[in-house]
Amino acid sequence: MRWAELLKWADVDRAVVYALAMRLWQFPAGLATALLLAFCFTRDQQGYYYTIATLLGAQTFLDLGLPWVILHAASHEWEGLSLDAHGAVAGTPRSRERLAALARVSRRWFLGVAVLFAASVYGVGSVLLARSTADVAWQVPFLLVVLLAAASLSLIPRIVMLEGCDRVLDVNRTRLLQAVTGSLAVWACMIGGLGLWALVASAAVQVLWEAWLTLVRYRPFWRSLRDCRAADFDWKTEVWPLQWRSALQSLAYYLAFQLFTPVTFAWHGAELAGRMGMSWSILSNIQQAAFAPARTRAPRLGVEIARRQFPQLDARFFRLVLVSTGLLLLGFAALGGLLLALGWLAGNYGLDGFNGLAEAPASATQAASLAGRVASQILTRLLPLPTNAVLAAGLVAIHLGQLLALYLRAHKRDPLVWLLTASNLLIALTVYLAGRWYGPAGASLGFAMLAWLVTLPGVSVVWYRCRMQWHDGGEPAA
Repeated sequence: MRWAELLKWADVDRAVVYALAMRLWQFPAGLATALLLAFCFTRDQQGYYYTIATLLGAQTFLDLGLPWVILHAASHEWEGLSLDAHGAVAGTPRSRERLAALARVSRRWFLGVAVLFAASVYGVGSVLLARSTADVAWQVPFLLVVLLAAASLSLIPRIVMLEGCDRVLDVNRTRLLQAVTGSLAVWACMIGGLGLWALVASAAVQVLWEAWLTLVRYRPFWRSLRDCRAADFDWKTEVWPLQWRSALQSLAYYLAFQLFTPVTFAWHGAELAGRMGMSWSILSNIQQAAFAPARTRAPRLGVEIARRQFPQLDARFFRLVLVSTGLLLLGFAALGGLLLALGWLAGNYGLDGFNGLAEAPASATQAASLAGRVASQILTRLLPLPTNAVLAAGLVAIHLGQLLALYLRAHKRDPLVWLLTASNLLIALTVYLAGRWYGPAGASLGFAMLAWLVTLPGVSVVWYRCRMQWHDGGEPAA
């Protein structure tokens, strides 16, 4: 099979390539960031860095799952629309009016969410970060990064609507540029000794790119929707039934997947929290990279459901499962191999501590010694290999469940609400208790066991039953 045929079978186009490139960039960039953290930050600074980054993840806690709802709703309306030569929305008047109504309400909602995010995260975060007695200047950078994150949050409805309206290519290209320039800004701050200001630089770069895409690049798009008259679009009946379900799951999801680092910080100190944060960041970035092809194809799934093209829908979805899960396993295997190599270098050539690069190595022995010391320093900033392996195993089960959930939600229904809410709350409780009593190793084991024994089996049963019912006679959309 030729490469072109293989890419066509895997449903890979330019939009997918940009999404994969962004995630593939994040993997080596994340390793480079971890390396710079190990050598440019103290261990306490690393703990603050990852704890603040985790606090910013409260966006998923407060957006109440609405971005996915908006994306799927927009994709169903876009079936009768297109862009004209000037970048304005053209097509069926009713679909255009309904899209405009969706844009207006979602923007107002997220403005309120952004204000709530800034106030609550800064308040809670200040109390948590003040628990540590480490000598780290975190107050001003934390305030600025929260404000920038709130600005980014207010732009989310515009971005996900563009995705739903089949502008995935431009969105993914912008995300790639975001990732590359954001990493460069972070590295410059770290090398320059600016400490936690690296987080501020990263957030500023993200906001600038998002503002350019939504307010400049697609200005004609939004202007063409501004003057649309009121449509027969009822948020309470068309969006809210799915939104409140997504909201419950979003709240539970945040608690389940973002407690690892704060719990470690609160009960075991900034240093161990830094190790937990770095390991979780690398593993979750690999999982998100593997999920990128599926997310990119979410609007297309919605269009095929709206047209009742169920055979094409299933063929596309099962290819996505194979490609996405294969990428995940490959990424985790590569990380495991890297950690084993670092362990070998550290065991054979490592020394306690790292004294810097005073001069280039003059021989193979010196080079090996330097590599061993570098490996030792990196490994002291990560969790042990067995704990990383347990976390990765849990993420495989979560990844498969997310793929099945994506398929169901593309129908503008969410039968998983109670199952996922309950399982994620159970994971959150386990992570908190096991993390408090037994540290990262206990939290990781509890997470992985629940992911494989509760979450994935439950989601699989619901997916199978709903797919049979909806496609064999039931209506596919709400």
